[in-house]
Amino acid sequence: MLKINWPFIKALIQNQYTSTMNREMIGFSLEEKLPAITDDDIQKFVRATNDANPVYQQATPLALPMFLSKLIFPLIRQL
Repeated sequence: MLKINWPFIKALIQNQYTSTMNREMIGFSLEEKLPAITDDDIQKFVRATNDANPVYQQATPLALPMFLSKLIFPLIRQL
């Protein structure tokens, strides 16, 4: 079951358009570390997205810009 941190969501929304620090955000943190990225992970992502760019299909590929979403999604689910 998805656990939603409502005080954190409320603080994020209140701070959405301000240029100053929202004091309600003090004390909130995300503890999960980002996993290591392997060449195999990138190649699987390239195959899943059907990207034909040869830069992403090298032996040591560059990560696609959207590959970051794969890393960030687990952190967003904590909110």
